[in-house]
Amino acid sequence: MRGDHFYRTRDYRAALNAYTSCLQLDTRNAQAYSNRSLCSLRLFLFADVIADASKALDLFKKVKKEGKDPEDWAQELEKRARCLLRRGTAYTRLGMFDLALQDLDAASKLLPDNELIKDDLEGLREAIAQHPYVKAKEEGDRAFKQGNTDEAIRAYDAAIDADGGCFQALSNRAACWLAKEEYVRCIEDSTEALMLLDPSGHFNTKLALRLLVRRGTARCWHGDFEEGRADFKRALLLDPHNKQLQDDVSMLVTTTGAAKSLSEFMGSALPDARSHALAALEAAGIQRPPGA
Repeated sequence: MRGDHFYRTRDYRAALNAYTSCLQLDTRNAQAYSNRSLCSLRLFLFADVIADASKALDLFKKVKKEGKDPEDWAQELEKRARCLLRRGTAYTRLGMFDLALQDLDAASKLLPDNELIKDDLEGLREAIAQHPYVKAKEEGDRAFKQGNTDEAIRAYDAAIDADGGCFQALSNRAACWLAKEEYVRCIEDSTEALMLLDPSGHFNTKLALRLLVRRGTARCWHGDFEEGRADFKRALLLDPHNKQLQDDVSMLVTTTGAAKSLSEFMGSALPDARSHALAALEAAGIQRPPGA
């Protein structure tokens, strides 16, 4: 594969593009997904790592043990373990430690005699137990579930101060800002979290979906319908069969006055004045957001 050559020369972007071309010809090429996930890891595209490693793992799992000699089967298990390790690494870099532990634990079970994986798993457990981010984020999650948004924000602030590269706390704080109708802050946190997921700005994995919806919602309530539409278009393309998402977006755009229907919102020119949204809210008997 050309991708293998580019990877060996450390041209990770070219390797990624080569594996992408390969997958355009064969969407069930598990090894190409696996190799592309490694390129994405080198390029810090953690959402893409998770997506490709997951696809590769699903395809590798379809390979049956029957008819394979012990050496061939061991190689198949190693392929699965590599996917789990890459995905676990991406989860760790994003602060999704529970999922990272699950992947490392699964890899350890696939290769029980691999001492390196055992050491990595134990090291990750110790690091998580000692990391101030984890405790602060858990406190924020509990407070948010209990409806104490201000306390949740303070906890997420502490988590982000402890590790600004962990997108989950940023994503959750964005949800808090949205609940408080602090739309600009919600947009800022959602954008920062999205850039941690994918610095290229493509945001083409389902891990970005919730953030796109959150940011799109904040943008519409803030009166920025064009940007809100762009976010919702991306979200709907990521999950085109999600009826609940379609219904939620439809309700939002009609309530804010962005458009008369979802189809109009997604395919026509939009109002650009916030007064349109506020007038629609008043006509519907809905109280204006604070400061409007």
